[in-house]
Amino acid sequence: MGHIKRSHLKEALCAVPDFNLETVDIIAELVAKQITARLESSSLSQLRDTLLPKLLSGEISVKAAESAIQEVA
Repeated sequence: MGHIKRSHLKEALCAVPDFNLETVDIIAELVAKQITARLESSSLSQLRDTLLPKLLSGEISVKAAESAIQEVA
């Protein structure tokens, strides 16, 4: 990137939020919730991909699928 000069970098500004433990705790909680939600979403997607074809083909009934879900939970 030959068009960028040192003077451009010296003039660049960067916003830095105030650092306090309350902010860190809030961010940590949000990250933990995001991780939990992604894991749950992945688990539900896998369950859907396993059960849906069997339900549509008639290989299993809704009652059997409910029982399978109870065993996993």
